[in-house]
Amino acid sequence: MATLVDLTSQQRLELADRISIGRAPTCDVQIDDPMVSANHAEIVRQPDGSFVVRDLGSRRGTFVGSRKIGETMLHDGDELLIGPIRLRFEATGGGDRDELSPAARRGRAVARDRVEHDLDRLLSRVLETCFQLLRADRGSIIVFLAGLQDAVRHRGADA
Repeated sequence: MATLVDLTSQQRLELADRISIGRAPTCDVQIDDPMVSANHAEIVRQPDGSFVVRDLGSRRGTFVGSRKIGETMLHDGDELLIGPIRLRFEATGGGDRDELSPAARRGRAVARDRVEHDLDRLLSRVLETCFQLLRADRGSIIVFLAGLQDAVRHRGADA
């Protein structure tokens, strides 16, 4: 059975004939993030058993790998980026740990900590989000905190 894996929490969702993804409480996979549209995307099983991911006119777009898509066929191992959430499509389910049926998952928000306590991880996430939103080859974040060691994060060709 095909599954969708949240790469942060490693939660797995068994795919049914149609899975809706978005911020709305009616979505099968609910992502509580302002970068995600209420009805952002859907994954639909085709008559031949393959799966297609379709953007539903979201403002920020749906990505497979680094490519922004309108609609595309999914292949085993493809990574989807919806807002800040990275999901991996697995054509065959790799075990049943943390696996939820669509009915059990409906309306359940993807687990997200709203407060990040690890400064290094927070800076990495902020920089990654900037690269999702901005056309840039490289970037840096420098944070100066009184009494604490300076925190620096770089990404790019010369970093």
